[in-house]
Amino acid sequence: MRCLALLPGSRGAEVEMLSADFLKTAQLLRATYPDLQVVVPLVNAKRREQFERIKAETAPDMIVHMLDGQARDAMIASDAALLASGTAALECMLAKCPMVVGYRMKPFTFWLAKRLVKTDYVSLPNLLAGRELVKELLQDECEPGRWQPLCSRCWPMAKPAMRCMRRSAPCISRSAATPMSRRRTPYWS
Repeated sequence: MRCLALLPGSRGAEVEMLSADFLKTAQLLRATYPDLQVVVPLVNAKRREQFERIKAETAPDMIVHMLDGQARDAMIASDAALLASGTAALECMLAKCPMVVGYRMKPFTFWLAKRLVKTDYVSLPNLLAGRELVKELLQDECEPGRWQPLCSRCWPMAKPAMRCMRRSAPCISRSAATPMSRRRTPYWS
């Protein structure tokens, strides 16, 4: 039996933009892995109601286990996670749960952010490591057909992926503890 955690975010806009496609991805995965269990920790009652509405519209017959909070427990118990970029990605890495990160925002906001922020990554593990530790899909890339194979790869490759993250986690911890003004060269280079 496999377990997939879906973490569509803590803000209403994130849940609205990602939940339907997260659920569609879980449906695709369940077609390949019929024993797949899906767990969805939601930050509060308002996000739960929002997710339940989206689930009723998108995947009414799909069984998912919704949790009030308990995101860390869901990450620890899951074999893989599909999540919105944010602090959850760092928590997921520290919980040693393989993940795929997605993020979608309104087109104008994304256009503006691309012009104001110059970075190669959006997820905290990748930003802190200065290289790709976890796969990120943004905007138009955020679709079930792209997420499904990446999530599928998490199961057979979980141990090697976790070794990579375990090697990087101490570097990230040291980097995060050092004030930006005192950082000269990254610990991981």
